[in-house]
Amino acid sequence: MDIKCVEATLKDDLETYYYPNQLAVWKVTFRTLLFTRKELVVTYGDAVTGNIGIVVDVPDVSSMEADEAKVIPRGISDDAFHEKSREALRKYFIYKRRVWKIPKIECDYVDSFFVPYQVEERTTKSGDTKYYLYEPLSNMYEELKKHKVIKSFVLGEGEIKV
Repeated sequence: MDIKCVEATLKDDLETYYYPNQLAVWKVTFRTLLFTRKELVVTYGDAVTGNIGIVVDVPDVSSMEADEAKVIPRGISDDAFHEKSREALRKYFIYKRRVWKIPKIECDYVDSFFVPYQVEERTTKSGDTKYYLYEPLSNMYEELKKHKVIKSFVLGEGEIKV
């Protein structure tokens, strides 16, 4: 399966899973106290649960080949992400930026891509097995149980329970 994935240095001995994300670029025109401004704003969202945020930096993405069994399926469509992002931006500009008029929000484009995560299995001193999630973008390890969507996909043999 050919996917667009965030560029990251992966460890060779770990299983890699690909988590779906979405990105939208918006042109926002709004009125401040003194004048009208235009800004380019980027929203970034989780394509499984639909959580959305505003970001400053966009990751580099490239095409690659991935095993279809390792790709976590999307939970929301591009249209749903588009509407949730528009509403989040509207609320952000009205309540946080305190603009004087309802902002005019235009979407430049919406794009989907995947973020790689790797799972490591470790055996404790008592003989129990613990799973850890490695994030190549930040070089951080965290217990897999803290990431419920990825845990249910990895340990539930491809099923997602949100």
